[in-house]
Amino acid sequence: MLGLIETFLKQGVLEEGSIIDPVTGSPQGGIVSPLLANIYLNPLDWLLESLGLHSVRYADDIVVLAADAQTANQALGQISERMTGAGLTLHPEKTRIVDMSESDAWFDFLGYRFKRSRRGKLLRLVRPKSKQALRAKLRKPTKRSNARSIEAIVKLINPVLKGWFSYFKQAHPSDLSGMDGWVRMRLRSILRKRRSRPWSRPPPLAQSLL
Repeated sequence: MLGLIETFLKQGVLEEGSIIDPVTGSPQGGIVSPLLANIYLNPLDWLLESLGLHSVRYADDIVVLAADAQTANQALGQISERMTGAGLTLHPEKTRIVDMSESDAWFDFLGYRFKRSRRGKLLRLVRPKSKQALRAKLRKPTKRSNARSIEAIVKLINPVLKGWFSYFKQAHPSDLSGMDGWVRMRLRSILRKRRSRPWSRPPPLAQSLL
């Protein structure tokens, strides 16, 4: 198993048509990353369990639940200490303590944003960066100067949309309908541009015959 992990870590990374040899660590999104995260963070899971803290972890993303601010601060200190001992560091921007009993409080986890509404309801939303990533992926195949037919464009983007909506199906309906509306707007924009082209209009003789 150690030999297999070492082989994974020494493999080159294909980026923009060129193979880059990794200097240290594993590439972002690499298939070995979840395995390494589970190996390194298994002791952390046992530590949190021994402290009586509930946690949810997927690979190297983790949410720890504490009853009050004091317990949360103590847990953060112990987690930081354990990470340092393992040669790891906590992400400076993602690591923070949030009081979810406060209005408009939120935290991100696995592409979702969990937010407390002003009425006190806990909402499951799509993280803004997740929306931006989908839009960035769809902008090129849905640009107005696209030469493909609408049917071909829909066939191209449908697998992306099905995967995205399937993953975020637990999000608030307004987030999903908003993204659906954005995609439809892009497709309507293509149709409007094509209808406005001079060559797409029937000539005067054809109009009179019609």
